[in-house]
Amino acid sequence: MTWAGKCQGCGKTVAEHTRLLHCPARERDIERYMHAQVKAHGGEVRRCRWIGRAHAPDDRVMLRRAAWCECKAPGEKPRAGQLREHARMRAHGEVVYVVDSFELVDAMIRELS
Repeated sequence: MTWAGKCQGCGKTVAEHTRLLHCPARERDIERYMHAQVKAHGGEVRRCRWIGRAHAPDDRVMLRRAAWCECKAPGEKPRAGQLREHARMRAHGEVVYVVDSFELVDAMIRELS
């Protein structure tokens, strides 16, 4: 099963994006793709709302292993506060991914499967 959604920017499918790489996808395109691909691989995603904690990742991805995932728009980097929070979480043994492309989502799923 593949994600059949369309890019909000140009209306092309993900398959067309991976071939053409012409339109900057939005963060929500990456996030929707990640949710669909995790589900297609038999996993689950939990969206988290942090109370009293800023800059933490939004999604918990659960396949064979679990990890936190921060989705970004293509080319966008985590802010300084996010980098600090990711470092804190990693220091406590958590796995945190930052993905900003469909290819990085696929790589994350391969590592967690």
